[in-house]
Amino acid sequence: MENGELQQKGIKMENIAADYDGPWKQALIDYFPACMEFFYPVAYADINWDRGYEILNTELQKIVPEAKVGRRVADILVKVWRKNGSPINVVVHVEVQSEYEADFPKRIHIYNSLIELRHDVPVASLVILGDDRPSWRPQEFVSTIWESRTTQSYRVVKLLDYQSQWSDLERSTNPFAVMVMAHLKTMATRENAQKRLEWKTRVTRGLLEAGYTEQEIRNLLRLVYWMMRLPENLEREFQIQLDQFLEEKEMPYVMMPCEQDAMNRGVLQTRRKDIIYILVVKFSDVPEQIADRINKLSEESVLRELLMRAVTIASLSDFSAVLDQLAPAEDSSGEQYN
Repeated sequence: MENGELQQKGIKMENIAADYDGPWKQALIDYFPACMEFFYPVAYADINWDRGYEILNTELQKIVPEAKVGRRVADILVKVWRKNGSPINVVVHVEVQSEYEADFPKRIHIYNSLIELRHDVPVASLVILGDDRPSWRPQEFVSTIWESRTTQSYRVVKLLDYQSQWSDLERSTNPFAVMVMAHLKTMATRENAQKRLEWKTRVTRGLLEAGYTEQEIRNLLRLVYWMMRLPENLEREFQIQLDQFLEEKEMPYVMMPCEQDAMNRGVLQTRRKDIIYILVVKFSDVPEQIADRINKLSEESVLRELLMRAVTIASLSDFSAVLDQLAPAEDSSGEQYN
């Protein structure tokens, strides 16, 4: 189904636009060592992985407020230990840039300087360019005035370069091979949903056959779904094709991310309704403020505890105190299910 046919059916391609930043950020958090091995093998070989690593994204939000609010950025800040040499501690800042940005080198330089000032250790700035401009490859920031000169170079990889290595990507068992394939084919099918369906099916089949663990399959499927969005009718077609593939290969059924999300939302919604229902039965009336706070909660364990407390609680004031203890108002999720 071409773009024109989709528009005739009331489906606009911009309404199913891909989300690059969200999936990449989650992938960086879930698979940081794999990211370093795939994109930056020299740095990967120098890191002492036996000592582990420490994700510092909370620190990143303090250092660079834009990382928390304002423009969306797919990046990660991680403290690592080197195998040998000095310094032993290094902070790694990886950023995925999915579109052209005129002042990008300056921003990377500012981030690098602020992070180094905060942590007082060398900072390695590593950039993954996921835009569609083959010639845009910013690798250095330079500023001069009079006899003063400031420069900073940083390591850059360009996702477009992997297009010529497609067979290697399909053979790889590194999670970031899946991310690169999903990214490239999402970008290439911005105006052709039918082609996106074909490539989403191919990428998904590949990861199902790659030998990943069941948990890794679920994680990667979620990222592919997140990035390679399709109109609702084509998502249904994708599911049918995938079911046929699993049956032909005699592979166990895999719950798709959309099914898991829908199930989770249903459980949370039921929990909220049950809590409010019990409070109404016991106390006749539930203040709107309490009901609103319950309906905004998205932590299943908190809702489960509140449900048990609602059964035995002696008064609404006692329940409100428990609610304050388990889910302070400022920490409640803004997401609400009706």
